[in-house]
Amino acid sequence: MDQLSQDDRFIILLHKKIMNKRGSAKRRAKKYYTDQYRKTGIIPKPLLLAGQGIMEGRKCSGRTRALSEQVRKRFVEMVKASSDPDEKSFIFITRRARTIKNYHHFLEQEFNKKLSLSALRRFAKEQNLSIYLKKPDFDSKALLHAFKDQEVFSLVQMDGCVLQYLKIRDEIGAWQKVRIIETYDTGSRYMFALNAFFSESSLNAVHLFSQFLLSSPFPQKKIRLRPDNAGGFSNLKRTINAINIAYSVPSGLYLEAENPHTEACIILKSASSRLSKTGLSKPNPVTCSKTIESLKLRSPFWISPLKSLKIAA
Repeated sequence: MDQLSQDDRFIILLHKKIMNKRGSAKRRAKKYYTDQYRKTGIIPKPLLLAGQGIMEGRKCSGRTRALSEQVRKRFVEMVKASSDPDEKSFIFITRRARTIKNYHHFLEQEFNKKLSLSALRRFAKEQNLSIYLKKPDFDSKALLHAFKDQEVFSLVQMDGCVLQYLKIRDEIGAWQKVRIIETYDTGSRYMFALNAFFSESSLNAVHLFSQFLLSSPFPQKKIRLRPDNAGGFSNLKRTINAINIAYSVPSGLYLEAENPHTEACIILKSASSRLSKTGLSKPNPVTCSKTIESLKLRSPFWISPLKSLKIAA
């Protein structure tokens, strides 16, 4: 980065700053920092911090949440109860009247304070409350959920399972059940990577994720990666963010991570690139209680892959 010209550094740092934004927010931020750079000729400090992985925002600044935990919990209860005519904990609301704005009005009256409508909309999207907001009136049939048809290389899933009828000895001689973790393409059912471990820990999830990155060249399209709800899989967001900070460039590799229990989880955008040697040491497949946070603070495991990761055009 230090060998690049100042203009090239500005373009790359600007990309890292706005890569997680969408729509008008992304356009406004791009215009703001571009105007600042043209006016002063100096790269704005927030862009330099973004290059170090320090992002501004409510969490980083120490500000409290726009919606308290009590408000969030009550909002979910309202939405679920109002869609069920047999539920007595809240009034039944017809489908046409089940809008975020109406719930916003109810919450402000109940808590007697002003609440952010946009924050309420974001929270409803995060919790996938649309299945209750759009639920038909007086429909006794249970809602059915199924995966939608996917094109090849449009959705990659990461899942794990326990072999109930097979046990093997671990390093200390104890009998343990084997857990299989795999990544596969939903459209073609092609298996990218599969390995056996004694636990679905964060370390094992990162190891299998690195095998997936090395398994195949990526086409010029969005590839969504959907892990299941295992705790080790959800911690992949830290790994993806570290890769973005280190290697994401405009019109190149970009990983977008969201909560694993939402419909769209992780999106990979690749400019016909392939990840080559990562330098990851193969983890010992034994039960590991360390979390990603402790790995990052105590182990060199988090340093070696980012130093040696290469992207081949």
